[in-house]
Amino acid sequence: MKPFLLFLMLSFGGCQADIYPQESQSIQVSVRGEVANPGTFKLQRYATIGDLMTYVKLTDASDITTLNQTIVLKDGDILIIEGRESLAKISINTADAEGLATLPGIGPAMAKRIVEYRLTHGLFQQIEDIMKVKGIKDKLFAKLKDHIRI
Repeated sequence: MKPFLLFLMLSFGGCQADIYPQESQSIQVSVRGEVANPGTFKLQRYATIGDLMTYVKLTDASDITTLNQTIVLKDGDILIIEGRESLAKISINTADAEGLATLPGIGPAMAKRIVEYRLTHGLFQQIEDIMKVKGIKDKLFAKLKDHIRI
């Protein structure tokens, strides 16, 4: 009976490996906008925007002054590099809570919620995605849409 139990334990151990596959050690992030080499880049897990920027070729019109290069990227994120002409708008992907709080209808508590949402779920893919943040609905979005960019 003991050899039979040993067989069951080995068999069960083999099944566990199939149930819990290893997490990928890399992510893919797309870059669009005012860059010379738009496309998808493969990076290590927990890479930051700063890490990504080592592969991105900027143009004369590129503006990265508002990018928070310490933001950790997630698999499937899309980073859009804006041109200088769109600087009047605040980036909901890279602005800190203080910058977001300057938007119409956004106070310090809502700004903190936006940053927390971004940290949990990754970068916003379009400006309408800000409505996924608790407390931002159609009416508030209508006030924001002309003042924000991704």
